[in-house]
Amino acid sequence: MNQRASDAWGAMWSVVDWARKWQISETQAHNLRKHPKFPPDATVVIGARCVRFRAERLEEFAAILAMESKAIAYPERLTRGKQKAAAARRDTAATWIAPAAPVTAQAAEAEATAT
Repeated sequence: MNQRASDAWGAMWSVVDWARKWQISETQAHNLRKHPKFPPDATVVIGARCVRFRAERLEEFAAILAMESKAIAYPERLTRGKQKAAAARRDTAATWIAPAAPVTAQAAEAEATAT
C-alpha cells in the first residue's frame, strides 16, 4: 500500500493484527464482522483476498461492545444466591479450627535449643 493511501485511510490493521491486539483468534475476528453493530466503513478491500480494517473504527466498535457487556445486569435472584453462599462460607470459616501442624523431631529440637 502506498504512503498516500495509508494517510488517507488512517491506521490499517490486517485480521492478524486485529486478532493480536484484541487477544482473540482470527476466526473470532472474522465472526465479529457479522455482528450487527460492526461499522460497515471499517472494512477496506484492497484487492482479491486482501482486506484491511480501519483501526479507529475497530476501536469505536470495541467501545460499543464494552458498553453492551456492562449494560447486561446480573439477575437479582442469582445475586441473592451468591450472597447467601458467601455468608455460609464465612460462617463455616469462623467455626472451623485449623489442625495443629505435625511436630517433627527437628522442629522439637530447634524449639528446645531456642529457649
